[in-house]
Order: sequence, then C-alpha cells, then structure tokens
Amino acid sequence: MEVEKNKKAGKAKDIDSHSKKKGRWIWEPEYERHFKESYVRMFQHALDVVAKDKALSGETLRIWMKLLSELEDDNYMQLQQTKISEEMGIQKTHVSRAFRQLMEAGYLEEGPKSGRAKSYRVSPELAWKGSGDKYTEVMEKRGKLRLVKLQKAWNEDNRKK
Repeated sequence: MEVEKNKKAGKAKDIDSHSKKKGRWIWEPEYERHFKESYVRMFQHALDVVAKDKALSGETLRIWMKLLSELEDDNYMQLQQTKISEEMGIQKTHVSRAFRQLMEAGYLEEGPKSGRAKSYRVSPELAWKGSGDKYTEVMEKRGKLRLVKLQKAWNEDNRKK
C-alpha cells in the first residue's frame, strides 16, 4: 500500500492481520506523547487528604512519594523495603513503620505474593497508573462504580466549557 507523503507521521496498519480476511488497511497516526516519561494520574482530593493527614510524618510522606514513583500498571509494585531503606537513607525500621502507617490509612494495600517477594498496590481511589478501562473494571469490583461515573460526568462537563 502506498501512503501519501503529506500525511502526519504514522504508519499503515493491516486491520485484518489476525483474521483470515486480508487487505483492509487504516492509517494509524503516531501518537505524540506530551510527556517523555511515564506518569501516574493523581486525584486532587487524594492529594488534599494525604497532605492533611497529621498521622503521616516527613519520612512516611517521602516513602509515599517513592512508592508513587515506582508504580507499575494497575497500581501494583514489587518492592523490597530494604532496597527503599538503602536508596533513601532511611532506617529499615522506619520504612517498615511507614508501610504499616500507609496500609492502616488505606493508602497502600498488600498485593499478591510472587514467591517470597511481596507486592503492594496504591489504592486506586487515590491514584492510578494504567488504562481507563482497567480502572473502571477495578472500581466496579470495589463497588465504586458510582465514583467512576461521577468522574466521567465531571470530565464531560469540563470538556464542553
């Protein structure tokens, strides 16, 4: 297939590549990323809640920020507290206490184990890294679909303005 040279950057894509039919093509523009690094969606109300939480010390807030920086898709991360302790120059007992405080506050959850290693998940009510569809699925399972619908309605209202 010949593609016009004046088209924006992108590529021709065979939309039937996984079926018996062949030969239907579409132009798939190259998505221009605004951010060169990966990012996490953080909800403003969550920032407010965490900022006002007097039970969290400076070290705990530093560890919270480190955890947000380590998020993988669907808010999971596999971290060793010892590694965080070494990287951040914080005593392991303080890291352990920070994890406990974050879990008690509901900001951090224990995820599934992979062998001996623990995994953790940041509460999706506070932040999200992953697709919007997966976020909706996770929130439905948590019985929080109403929150998702309110956020979608708010987004649509703001787009109209």
